[in-house]
Amino acid sequence: MKRIVVNSLPLKDVINDIAKALDTEFVQKCDQFILSVPEHYGRGEIMGVNFKNNMGILIYNCEFKEDFEIQFVIKEVHPLKFLFCLEGTLEHKFAEDDHRHSIVQYQNAIVSSSKHNGHILCFKKNQKTIFYSLEIDRLNFLEHYQCEIDSLSDTLQHLFRDEAADNVFYYDGFYSLELATLFTEIQEFQHGSFLKKTFLEGKSYEILTKQIIQYEDDLKNESKRTLLRISEIKKVREAIILIDTDVATYKNLKVISVTVGLNQSKLQYGFQYFFKQTIHQYIQNKRLEQSKVLLIQQENSIADVMFLLGITSRSYFSKLFRDKYGMTPSYYRDNFKKIIDNKK
Repeated sequence: MKRIVVNSLPLKDVINDIAKALDTEFVQKCDQFILSVPEHYGRGEIMGVNFKNNMGILIYNCEFKEDFEIQFVIKEVHPLKFLFCLEGTLEHKFAEDDHRHSIVQYQNAIVSSSKHNGHILCFKKNQKTIFYSLEIDRLNFLEHYQCEIDSLSDTLQHLFRDEAADNVFYYDGFYSLELATLFTEIQEFQHGSFLKKTFLEGKSYEILTKQIIQYEDDLKNESKRTLLRISEIKKVREAIILIDTDVATYKNLKVISVTVGLNQSKLQYGFQYFFKQTIHQYIQNKRLEQSKVLLIQQENSIADVMFLLGITSRSYFSKLFRDKYGMTPSYYRDNFKKIIDNKK
């Protein structure tokens, strides 16, 4: 295992210490610091950016040829860290503790070491790892947010106000779909130094905001949580497949929720996020789309179409169809060829 020690806190000095340990140089673009991993150690880069209010972000996008450990050791209070693993697996441990925390893909962690005790980050060999570390110097950060901090939960208030790092804090979970969207936007942003720094600063505050919202959502009972995690998207897709496969047999949201193992609030959130529709609206539109296909099959009566779609009220079906397509189902079926010819 390759072990290196970082004895600095400002991000520029963190990058400089890593560069020295790897016997390489880093590139400075104003307040952005970029280190390319030397080929004999692996590949990729580590980037650090300083912002105002003593907040900064480190972005690790690298793969090492052997297990790689970075030890952050300095006789000062260490920053409050918000860690997000986008790819691969990262291990974190407090310097004074032997217990290792495994942070897997799509997982996040909030970590604060006690006193002058540091952090140790471990990368697995031959595994590409992408993770973000949002870092906050609480002493200087609080100068700008003393009043606003009062609106947070008691736990977060104590965490942000613990300027002397009297307490250890560790929390992990799976980050939300909204946070995943922010990370994608950061990865895809391609502009010069000025725009990149202002963009990253704005996104870093958004990351902090979304993480706090997620943490407070996690404090609720599972059935009351509303934020959809990136790791739960598969369950939303399962719900979509269930509905699309047989829209006529759809009973209610509770049945779908139990079947896929996701609470109703998160399912609704997922459909709003992907389709800008409630589940009821999605099913209604699916039924109407299928009704157009069934209506032009001459062997189907209006009653047959309703039965195949799981609709029991003819007046309700006619109203839905007319509201969406501007004509009744009967008129559409009887005049289908003429309607198509007029659209050509």
